[in-house]
Order: sequence, then structure tokens, then C-alpha cells
Amino acid sequence: MTRVDSGAWIAKAKRRKAYRDQARDKFFREVGMQKGAQAQDHTGAPISQRVRVTQLLNLTRKGDLVHGDHQAMATVMAVALGSTGLGTGGAMGNVAETQDMLDRHSIRNLRDTWFSAPVFFD
Repeated sequence: MTRVDSGAWIAKAKRRKAYRDQARDKFFREVGMQKGAQAQDHTGAPISQRVRVTQLLNLTRKGDLVHGDHQAMATVMAVALGSTGLGTGGAMGNVAETQDMLDRHSIRNLRDTWFSAPVFFD
């Protein structure tokens, strides 16, 4: 709980809250999640991000930006991304081992498996 020593704190708190809300909104826009979404609903490597990376690699490779070894490496990286998939489903492969199961990191699971003393949790 916040301790309020003077009335000046209220104005500062409103400014901090506005700044915090702007930063949160920016984060959720960049990540592509909705506020209030469960962490388990978010995959570690969404298909849309993987597709953008491979498209950028292909544009770099096919464009006039790189030559020789750099062009060959861009091709190798695009093929590797396509073959490993970096997640489950989609056009880029089906490699379930590379996707982290976020429910393993829930507070309940951590409490039951990692910590034996309740001192770590309120």
C-alpha cells in the first residue's frame, strides 16, 4: 500500500499512472496481445512474426542489398527458419518441442515443484 505524506503525491501519482498506461498500451500494440489476456494464450513464436522474418530475409536476399556469402547466408537462415518452424502449426513447420509451455511457469506450478517454503509467495 502506498503511503501518502502530502497532497502533492496525488498529482504525481496521476502523472505516473498516465505514463504507465501509455507504456502498457504501446507494449500490447507491439506484441499484438489484448489487455487482460492470459499469458498461456500467447505463443512464444507466433506465425505472423516468423513469416515477417522470412519475408525480410527473402527481400534482403533477392534485393540488391547483399552479395556473395551474405546472400548465401540469408538463404540458409530463411530455409532454417522454415524447416524448424520455431513453434507449432502454420506454414513454417510443426515442431512442438521449440514452443515453451507457459503453464509450466504459473505460480501454482512453481510453488508445487520448485519451492517448498511458502516464504516466496504472499
